[in-house]
Amino acid sequence: MLPDMRPRSVKITLRHGDWWQWERNYPLIFEDGWAEGLKASPRLEEIILELETMERDKEQIYAIANHVCQEIYTLNNGRTLSAAGNPIVKKEWMGPSRLSDLRYEKTRDKWVTRDKLAEQGTPDPGLKYCIIVVRWTVAPW
Repeated sequence: MLPDMRPRSVKITLRHGDWWQWERNYPLIFEDGWAEGLKASPRLEEIILELETMERDKEQIYAIANHVCQEIYTLNNGRTLSAAGNPIVKKEWMGPSRLSDLRYEKTRDKWVTRDKLAEQGTPDPGLKYCIIVVRWTVAPW
């Protein structure tokens, strides 16, 4: 897409707040064809995909990761990128329970509009997030 850019490695990160309709607790959807624009990069040797969501939805990103890691990408120069042999990495971290103008209410299992005045001086209880990392590299065959 940018002819002067010839990266060897590309890292794409989707944070929890990047998923469509995250604030409404919609299922996570990851469209096929997301890597099509990378096929023209002549020096590309690695794609790293990092997906993050809250712990409640971790099974959804596990399913997405298990699906996308099966994909093999043939680059325009004939080389192939594959996730075969690269482990899927799972990570967890404690992050904010307040995103944008919303906060997560665990007891109601939903995102609600924040009352900033009521929250003033109240520490953020935090929220556990899960991250999945899938890595494609140039296949040796």
